[in-house]
Amino acid sequence: MPSRTLVAFAGACLLAACNFDQAGLDPPPRTFNFPIAVALSAAPAGGEPGYLFVANSNFDIHYNTGSLQSIDLARVHALIASSCGGGSDDCVIPLSNDVVVSEVGVGSHVSGLELSPGGDRLYMSVRANRNLTFVDVADGELRCDAERRDPGGAQEEDIPRCSDDFRSGDDAIATARDLVLNDEPIAVATGRIEDIGGAADSGDFVLMALRSGGVALFLDRPGGEGRRPELVHVATGFPDDLVNLSIQPGTGVAWMTSSSSSALGRVGIALDEGDLARSFLFDFGDRFIGGVDQGDDVRDLVFAGTGGTAFALTRSPEALLTLDVERAGRNPGELGLGDIYEVGDGPSRLTLAEVGGRPYVLVSCFDARKIFIVDPEVRSVVAVVGGFSGPFEMVAAPHTRDGSTETFLYVTDFTTSQVRVVNLEPLTTAGVPRIVASLGEPITVETLGN
Repeated sequence: MPSRTLVAFAGACLLAACNFDQAGLDPPPRTFNFPIAVALSAAPAGGEPGYLFVANSNFDIHYNTGSLQSIDLARVHALIASSCGGGSDDCVIPLSNDVVVSEVGVGSHVSGLELSPGGDRLYMSVRANRNLTFVDVADGELRCDAERRDPGGAQEEDIPRCSDDFRSGDDAIATARDLVLNDEPIAVATGRIEDIGGAADSGDFVLMALRSGGVALFLDRPGGEGRRPELVHVATGFPDDLVNLSIQPGTGVAWMTSSSSSALGRVGIALDEGDLARSFLFDFGDRFIGGVDQGDDVRDLVFAGTGGTAFALTRSPEALLTLDVERAGRNPGELGLGDIYEVGDGPSRLTLAEVGGRPYVLVSCFDARKIFIVDPEVRSVVAVVGGFSGPFEMVAAPHTRDGSTETFLYVTDFTTSQVRVVNLEPLTTAGVPRIVASLGEPITVETLGN
């Protein structure tokens, strides 16, 4: 969650009817601009992801589009080893051509980013597009029929923009059903259709959460070159002020978090195997967080594998909660409540990481400017990592160099428009992880506003 100052700026911009894709200033290439979401490329069997995908939100509307970039992780770690002396918190790695493999313009106010189960497509929720945005990817190259806005002009280095066909799903079915997407997209989640009862190789489903309590269902079925996800249903009536959604493994049911409620909305997919286009969403019933004061601002939720354990991140209280989704709480509809861990101000996002064969839960705290690390096996906060300005979304992955494998965390530092690289390996010796490099030169909010 951005700071109150940035939120106020965005609110004023909305009241003034700002044009999110104006013809004005093009974003400079190889530059992060309020990075908001990250994802990793698919890892080969027994291997490691080779690319980090970074979605830039263009939060202050300084430029005429947000962007998506593909970062070569092998090159990043080679530079950490050679140029950073193995890593230091003040080492900045410039976003050169050999670091940024590919980049495209995708529209302003990106809010969510997910890789398809097959690893060949990225899905995004983008407020400016008011629809599902998607980009194909192969060996780190981003493909969306992108073209430069002013080829050969004064800004000939401007970032090529994805074509309109990649900024919305196929609406043929939606038009026939009078379906309209008239709310802000805020998050996406995806899975295989065959995993929820469909035939093998029948494609993917994509769920896109809408801020005011709606969810859209897209089906991305095989169709060769030029295939587009089809919008087949929109369901409403879920909690207002949605923030994020997560699919419970092995169920196909998505859980939604709200910044104004202790309710966790749940949505299921009724799959019509005879005609997938007739599939629809249904309300699977809310569940509630009880036993804490007040629990009415839930920012994120992640599931620990296929069991019944989930972790929820709340701002009231500012804490990480352990939930048993298969056990009832004290009151009807409440979830079983387990351990509670106090974290810093402005808790925002969660991710899971395995370091040295041991699972950890990592919490980004935007206002505290720190990452809190919880070891659920010893039931304690075991480390706090500082040095950030506005940490938000993050992902963890192993990286092997010279025969040694270490786990790294990649964190969007929203306020300085950088991605921080954190080595998590000190956790194996009861040490404190640290930032070993920052991707991109820092850009202050004041600089971006000039």
